[in-house]
Amino acid sequence: MERILHPSALMRMRYITSILLLLFFAGFSLAWAQNAASITNVTVNGSSFCDGQPISVSYTISNSGGKFGNSNVFTAQLSNASGSFSSPIIIGTLKSKQSGVINAIIPSGTANGTHYRIRITSSSPVIISNPNPTDITINVSPSAPVASTITQPTCVISTGSVVLNGLPATGTWTLTK
Repeated sequence: MERILHPSALMRMRYITSILLLLFFAGFSLAWAQNAASITNVTVNGSSFCDGQPISVSYTISNSGGKFGNSNVFTAQLSNASGSFSSPIIIGTLKSKQSGVINAIIPSGTANGTHYRIRITSSSPVIISNPNPTDITINVSPSAPVASTITQPTCVISTGSVVLNGLPATGTWTLTK
């Protein structure tokens, strides 16, 4: 004898089946997310740098050695002067599967700014860290002063003079013999 289900009972069975499937996949997704690798604790070795200056960027990974591929490359990226990573600049890389330090360089010509940030990305798997927690100041390196007029001492005038151009408007300069 064949059993015929009432339409409302059939609807309840479909509803219960849907809920069970949803719970199964939610649990699977949660377990997968908990086992995912991550990059944290991005820090730099200072808070103020000049363009062209070296900078050390340290980071910590979770699941060390187990989740990052053998060919993984960690990349340090510099934000723009307002802290946005809409067009990040690569400042250093390190091929590794472990926590470490990337020896990077602030690119020459980087604009003055007080809200720069640095983040780390990985290539295998592709992960993007949160940026370092505090703002970084980058200053443009001053250019060397240029001697424009040099007056040599003579037997009539016992002192000479040098006119320097290109000195910064602020700061202290010391001239020595």
